[in-house]
Amino acid sequence: MQDADVEGNSQTPVIFTLTVADDYCGIGSIAGYAESAKGERLPFTAALSGDENTWAGHITVSRATERGKWHVAFVELVDNAGNFKDYSAADAVLRDATFQVR
Repeated sequence: MQDADVEGNSQTPVIFTLTVADDYCGIGSIAGYAESAKGERLPFTAALSGDENTWAGHITVSRATERGKWHVAFVELVDNAGNFKDYSAADAVLRDATFQVR
């Protein structure tokens, strides 16, 4: 994840890429949110980008977004059969999913 430098009235995307795999029917959707130290949340979704295991998305931050360190607090993966897997900030896979808003 890249950090976000927000200036003026601009909206700045924090761009990310995910590598995910499903052994049977493939991933159908990815959604989640990032959270600040004070509990502010920014939602995101991701879309298939390239091969079947690469997904990309962005989190939009604005001038009003809380400054400081943010972390991805929740991600939900849904496969094409409707099965889902949720990940929280406590899961190792999200441990280093952070960015700074300056």
